[in-house]
Amino acid sequence: MCHEDEGNQALKDPCTEMNCTYGSTCVQSSDGLSAKCMCPLGCEGKVNKTVCGSDGKDYRNKCELHQHACKTQKNIREQFQGPCAKLFRVDTISSKPIMVTPPESCPPDDEPLCASDGQTYPSECAMMATATQKGIKLRKIHAGQCRWLEECKEECMFNAVCVMEQLSARCSCDPIDCDGAYKPVCGRDGRTYSNDCLRRKAECVSRSLISVKHPGPCGECRGRMVPLGGGGGRCVTQSVCLSMSMWLSPLAVWLQVDCGVTQRATSSSGL
Repeated sequence: MCHEDEGNQALKDPCTEMNCTYGSTCVQSSDGLSAKCMCPLGCEGKVNKTVCGSDGKDYRNKCELHQHACKTQKNIREQFQGPCAKLFRVDTISSKPIMVTPPESCPPDDEPLCASDGQTYPSECAMMATATQKGIKLRKIHAGQCRWLEECKEECMFNAVCVMEQLSARCSCDPIDCDGAYKPVCGRDGRTYSNDCLRRKAECVSRSLISVKHPGPCGECRGRMVPLGGGGGRCVTQSVCLSMSMWLSPLAVWLQVDCGVTQRATSSSGL
């Protein structure tokens, strides 16, 4: 773009020689003679359309991503539209997050392939991305579309995965591939699992349902500790306290416990 001064001489757009980085944009001076790179001043009025940044963080829109990149002077790019959730795995050895390529971002190969889960994928990249996203191990069986015979005869139960082996297919727990994320859950079996994937794998191996008792490690008091004689205590929840107060009400006693239930009971005998 050119401007004209009072002598009708064409002036070159000063932004053409500017190389703005870190999300900044070139802004001309009021007289059009100079320019400088500036960070986005604000993102008000911009449509909120979540994008995933190359730093693994979600941003409400591109403007917010560029604003953060410019403020921190970091080269943060838009990886794809949508949140980053499920697109990061924690390495089991280093415990560092690893970004996973979403399957839809993989270019198709010249020929599709049939994977060990009996599904057809447009490329090996898409197969590996799907495997990482689902937390399972997949391998290429042959080129081309999967045939309908390459399926398990029965529905796989307890999180098992249908895998192809030579000329047959069977349900197996082996493909379940859990990462190193530490998001502990307490199972109904009384065991603490470092993440829910490990709980689901335990279900598969034991061929039994292990539901989640509560988030977090087992053994943590999820309610409040009620003092007992001898210096001990009992972990109770609000529902337990309520049942205690109902059970003691005919005895005309004061029920005062740490979980917040204080009740004066009336005796049915008039005491």
